[in-house]
Amino acid sequence: MTKRNNNERIALRMTEKEISTLNSIQSSGGFSDRSATIRFCINFTKTILSILPAAIAESFIETIEEIDDGPD
Repeated sequence: MTKRNNNERIALRMTEKEISTLNSIQSSGGFSDRSATIRFCINFTKTILSILPAAIAESFIETIEEIDDGPD
């Protein structure tokens, strides 16, 4: 992956479960660091949401939120 010269940074708060998911994505995708993994997730989400009909995307998001709110 190419080196970025962007100096803009963001702060992000995540739960332990979200960090575990991020680490799993990073490992599976062979990404060099968390920043690369997060950029991948953002671009992947943008791509998926651009090709899915709105109703399916909303249903998917609601389902994921229900799963995340469930018992750990």
